[in-house]
Amino acid sequence: MIKYLLFTSLFLFSCSSVQEKSKIETVFNNNIEVIEDFIGAEKDSIDSKKLRESIAFLEQLTQLECDTNESYLPVDEPSSNNLIEWKEWYRQNHYLLYWDNIDNEIKKKD
Repeated sequence: MIKYLLFTSLFLFSCSSVQEKSKIETVFNNNIEVIEDFIGAEKDSIDSKKLRESIAFLEQLTQLECDTNESYLPVDEPSSNNLIEWKEWYRQNHYLLYWDNIDNEIKKKD
């Protein structure tokens, strides 16, 4: 009986860990897709609010700044290089991320 409870507890913990990793990956990839759409499409067809939110999310999480177009007003304009850097950061650091259920967001372990 004790073995059964231990196994069940371990199984449930494992399942929640897999769900957490899946949620983190989904949120990260959704933000990356916004950047990919911006880089690969007509820039005028992109939802600027969604683009700003994705840039802010990726910059805050990775501490890697987005390129800026220095025209009349500085505007964040993600480049292919930014995309590569953010994806590489995730590949190297994904194990530091966890899902905070209280704030309902991804956070990085210190």
